[in-house]
Amino acid sequence: RESEYMRKPLVRVHPKLKGSKTLKDFIAKMREPTTAFAVIPEQEKGHIVHALTAADRATMKTYVEKGGILVVAYAGNSAEVAMMNAVFGWSLVSQGCGSTKLAPGAAGTCYDKLCKGQSCASLPSLNAIRCVRMDTVTRLSGAKVMYSSGNAASVFEVPVGEGKVVGLAPDWYATTNDWDKVLQAATYGSPRRPAAKEASKVLVNKIVREAGTPKGWCTKWYEDPLGGLALRGFPDVKPMTPQKALVVPTVHFTSDAAFQKVAGIKHFDRVAMTLDGILPIEKAGEYRVCTRSDDGSHVYVDGAKAAASPGLHGPRTGCGKRYLTRGDHTVLVLMFQNLGGAYEKVTYSGPDTDGKEVVMPSVGFEGICDAPAPVCDCTSGWCMEAYYDPNGAGSVRDFPNFDKMVPQRALVISTIGYHNDHQIARMLGKKGRFDHVAVTFGGVLHVNFEGEYTICTRSDDGSHVYVDGAKAAASPGLHGPRTGCGKRYLTRGDHTVLVLMFQNLGGAYEKVTYSGPDTDGKEVVMPSVGFEGICDAPAPVCDCTSGWCMEAYYDPNGAGSVRDFPNFDKMVPQRALVISTIGYHNDHQIARMLGKK
Repeated sequence: RESEYMRKPLVRVHPKLKGSKTLKDFIAKMREPTTAFAVIPEQEKGHIVHALTAADRATMKTYVEKGGILVVAYAGNSAEVAMMNAVFGWSLVSQGCGSTKLAPGAAGTCYDKLCKGQSCASLPSLNAIRCVRMDTVTRLSGAKVMYSSGNAASVFEVPVGEGKVVGLAPDWYATTNDWDKVLQAATYGSPRRPAAKEASKVLVNKIVREAGTPKGWCTKWYEDPLGGLALRGFPDVKPMTPQKALVVPTVHFTSDAAFQKVAGIKHFDRVAMTLDGILPIEKAGEYRVCTRSDDGSHVYVDGAKAAASPGLHGPRTGCGKRYLTRGDHTVLVLMFQNLGGAYEKVTYSGPDTDGKEVVMPSVGFEGICDAPAPVCDCTSGWCMEAYYDPNGAGSVRDFPNFDKMVPQRALVISTIGYHNDHQIARMLGKKGRFDHVAVTFGGVLHVNFEGEYTICTRSDDGSHVYVDGAKAAASPGLHGPRTGCGKRYLTRGDHTVLVLMFQNLGGAYEKVTYSGPDTDGKEVVMPSVGFEGICDAPAPVCDCTSGWCMEAYYDPNGAGSVRDFPNFDKMVPQRALVISTIGYHNDHQIARMLGKK
């Protein structure tokens, strides 16, 4: 039960989180260079300290020293204290406690940015809580106490080598949003393992086999990457999140139907793909690499272009030659398809093939093949969330109901100051026009000198600014760049700011400014020192409750009609909600229930 209570808030920010059912498997995960953090829930039945062998303790310590994060729940309990002392050679001592508050040591950390001025600035005691004596923590080199009460530390971090150990006081018998945020901060925005990326290059084949992933290519699919615009070249997919990630055995697609079958879609138009693999070479020598595609494609071997067939065209071949040494070589294929037929085949020939041209094999790929929801790190700035086509194909003439939607894009920006739609589109990684989009900007304004402040929003189309939950400025409706201002008396400290903005058609503009005692009366672009919670765009889920879990997939075939059931396993729903019964008599009933105009 404690494991499940801890897992749920972590999955929201770490979608690919995996659990271990045995201590042996848990220790084995620490030997994998891609394991960024490990969480030990309260040890209710059986104490890990008694089951750890000398080798296990050494593995755990080495894991942290090399950059891993070890999170220990119910940290002040005798078994947990004994485990940490045995593994790391400390002398921690348990201390009873109740509720605790943010400590000075948390300044500038994720705990501070997530919880300062929020309810989680003071943590409840839950069903059971065991702290650690603060003086036994602070005497450890570099240790920081994040939450405390008197001499009791309920949240603390101790650096060990390149990693750290995080102690959390509760046993997680009950759920609480405040402690959930602290748990997220313990693993999110914290230092990652520096050696993981390099080590994965060396051990990638072993990692793929151990994880049960088949040999093959990791394909990532970017559907309609330029909005409704045509694809004439491979787009910049770095700022984008793929809609699908699939492992395929070979790069050999001879028609658009072949692509459709693999991805479970009915139209393969205006799609960009990346295909990552590893080519094993037994005999060193000169190899010929070819890509035959419709439309354009490029092949990179060890980061250098080896073959290309660029542009818009029917099936066409481009080849190149590379000298390859014995061993593994990374291969990256970039391919895009605009309209009409589609084709992609990658081949090679050389000493390993006796000069014959064969389809290029792959023994695996670097890292994990997935399509995670876009997430922003815990940092200063504004959390911007973009909602594309919030009214479906309908125009956007007012603010949609953001509470009933999931954003398609989430990112942190430094300031809100955009003068045209191209600026916003580029920043979102969305080429073409910025039309039929609604956006929210969440931030925190820090005020040094209290007094009356003027807050303004200049936008095209409509916008509202809320400070501490109350409307402070507005420029509503459909219009060109227009300014709306308001005045608010702000006390010293942090104030939450929420900006709502929508754009229908044509030019776009959004700039938020303020003036007052902190600015000597000058109007300046409003800064933000952070934002509440985690800036992400998670897939919608249904809560655990009675009723039916309804998941809605809008436009599952893109612009194509829906004449049969799509492949639900390969899609993410746009809406999820719990309903009491299944009894709808017309489309208006269903649309209203989904909040879809």
